Amino acid sequence: LTLTQGGCSGRNDRTCSYACNTNYYSSSGSGASTVCTACTTSCSTGNYLTGSCTSTTTPSCTGCSGCTAAPSNATLTQTGCSGTSDRTCTYTCNGGYYASSGSGASTVCTAWKVCSTGEYQTGAPSAIANRTCGTCINCSTGQYQTGACADSNGTNDRTCATCRACTTPANADDTSFGCSGTDDRTCFFTCRSGYFRNAAGTGCSPWTNCGNNQYETYPPSATYDRGCGTCRDCSGKEYRYNSNRGAYDYVRTKLIELKTESCSNNNGTSDRQCQACPSIFMCGGQKREFYIYHHARNEYIGDQYYSYVDSKAFNQNPSVSAQPYRWTYDTNTNVLQAVNNSQRPDIPFTRGARVTWANWDSVWTRWTMASSDMYSLDTTKRGTHVRISNFGDSPYKLYNCRINDELGVWNLTNGSYGYRPECDTFSLIFVDTVSDTTGT
Repeated sequence: LTLTQGGCSGRNDRTCSYACNTNYYSSSGSGASTVCTACTTSCSTGNYLTGSCTSTTTPSCTGCSGCTAAPSNATLTQTGCSGTSDRTCTYTCNGGYYASSGSGASTVCTAWKVCSTGEYQTGAPSAIANRTCGTCINCSTGQYQTGACADSNGTNDRTCATCRACTTPANADDTSFGCSGTDDRTCFFTCRSGYFRNAAGTGCSPWTNCGNNQYETYPPSATYDRGCGTCRDCSGKEYRYNSNRGAYDYVRTKLIELKTESCSNNNGTSDRQCQACPSIFMCGGQKREFYIYHHARNEYIGDQYYSYVDSKAFNQNPSVSAQPYRWTYDTNTNVLQAVNNSQRPDIPFTRGARVTWANWDSVWTRWTMASSDMYSLDTTKRGTHVRISNFGDSPYKLYNCRINDELGVWNLTNGSYGYRPECDTFSLIFVDTVSDTTGT
């Protein structure tokens, strides 16, 4: 209790005022007899304080309010009922539901909306708000989808982009594809007939037309050019460099000849067909000319020494009469004939058996090409290498070794100079394996 005095001055007497201290109130009495009691500060369970603590009043305890049971699909949450707070009843819709109407215990909880196919969520749901959905956009013509529509409760709308633009080159048709669904346009073109896609893939080039003496090796298409090959050369000849002459010779490299002139020429598909020459002495319907090279003397058979067939050195630029003989052999008659002796064209027949030579089997047609030597540029090796046999007496003798100024005779019976094997080694050098023009 607190005393407060005033007056006692002038014509005023002293006054005495009594008041309860803070947190106390006057529960009875007055003046100096005032009884001050502590204000109520707490209540028992289930009650809460109401009113204020003043010098003359104290808070009272009031029973807390009760809560009604939660409605369907909702949860009751109770707070308060302590201190100076009454009980508070809060009703919240459960997950998946929102308060569509009412309040408190009368709240109506409704299930959230589910976005359907072709829709996406534009507003998120809560206990007090429903989900909102929007219709996904559709890509228009000339567009393709870059992002998918959620097609339910996702938040993604469909996204679209403009399809790639393609350029079609000349002589082609646009065969681009795509530009639908999730696929961008893939640029492609197809060359029209008569054209094929070039190596860079940027345009169409005209098909190649095979020329004369060519044929089609594989057909053209929109993606590949026509393949052309040179028709087979049935002459069996080719250009080969002659280091001795410093130039190219057109020489025979295979014993083949024309069979049928079936090269298609241009864009046909048939190559020329060839067949083998009937023998090394006959090709293309003509007897093949050859020189006879004598290895021991490094000379060529084909000169006249009195009444004999002699050998001589080869001169690349002699007069016709001074050249060594060029020979042919007839496989049907077994006749060896000199074809370029202008003075004595009949010398093979004049000497008759003296120039009728045989190999070990006594048959010219059994002689074969020596493939390792035939095309050598060495004039001492080029041609068909053979061993000449002249066993026996005349007329099967060959005067082929010069001793001083005379020709020597050799055979097993009466060889006047003994055994001379080097006299028996010759080569047939076919003119068409050396040069078409000079025979060098």
